[in-house]
Amino acid sequence: MKTPSSIDQVKVPTLILWGTKDKIIPATPDAEQFHQRIAGSKLVMLPEDGHVAQEEDPNGTLAVFRQWLTSAENQKVQSTK
Repeated sequence: MKTPSSIDQVKVPTLILWGTKDKIIPATPDAEQFHQRIAGSKLVMLPEDGHVAQEEDPNGTLAVFRQWLTSAENQKVQSTK
């Protein structure tokens, strides 16, 4: 997949969840390219999931999202003190 040129314009905290078994958009090299081009992003590879990780493992993806969201909120609070 060609990484969109506009991806460099993303300036907000970004969580990238990518299933390693994704046959539609393979993790290598696309996931790492997204991660490198979005400053401050966090990349989490989901070893048991494919293209629709949120449907394949909703509880697992929700747990990762909640952990990231809590971490991002904590960073925001600390930076405003």
